[in-house]
Amino acid sequence: MSLDKALRNATKFFGEENEKLNRLQYERIQMMPGSRQMFKRIASAPDIEQLMDYLAEVRYALVFAGLNFDVEIEPFGKKGPDLQIAKNGNRAIVEVKRFRKVYSGPPELDINNPKTMLVEYGNITRDVRKAFNIILTKFDQIGNSDAIIAVWNDDEDLDDWEVSKAVQNIRLDSKNNKLAVPSNLAFVVYGSKWIGDQNQQLYCFPIHQRHSPYLLWCQELDSSIVSDLVHKAIGQS
Repeated sequence: MSLDKALRNATKFFGEENEKLNRLQYERIQMMPGSRQMFKRIASAPDIEQLMDYLAEVRYALVFAGLNFDVEIEPFGKKGPDLQIAKNGNRAIVEVKRFRKVYSGPPELDINNPKTMLVEYGNITRDVRKAFNIILTKFDQIGNSDAIIAVWNDDEDLDDWEVSKAVQNIRLDSKNNKLAVPSNLAFVVYGSKWIGDQNQQLYCFPIHQRHSPYLLWCQELDSSIVSDLVHKAIGQS
């Protein structure tokens, strides 16, 4: 069974600690059209980085399910978008991208060495550019449907501000005819494990001025916590 193979591979990399929760998540994913293809990819992931890329898709599939969207996986086949979501007669495709860790962190601080100095860490310009380029890689995969790019950040150098700045730069370059931005791209949604001071974990950045339903979808995402939506989706099974 594809679900069991996927679960075994995930357990191999992550251990048995979260195996019960993973099974509940996979069982909910199994209710979605196209789930078999997702399970095949998870089951064949050769390393933890590739596996976490696929799990970002699982996470967003459950996020949208928790917001009462109908979710379909790989609706147009392997070379098409990752997800298709629909609610109240409106639908959009979703391209998911995970930000992997790219740059090494600062050297370990030796508190016993009196000559040790704190090293400035981070590079805002570099990290904004990284987010900018990663978002652009998804443009060619959007096609003609109304679209959303959903990014999940596992790179602790990046935060929501830098992704917001990258989206601002994309909008500005589009306005100045320096960049061809798909007219059907509604918004970019950003998430990470971190919950901000305003109790916010998901951030929605519109690309083009759009009216409802996209404004409403952004409001729903902005006011949600990922774990709450995942558990809500699981409860739907």
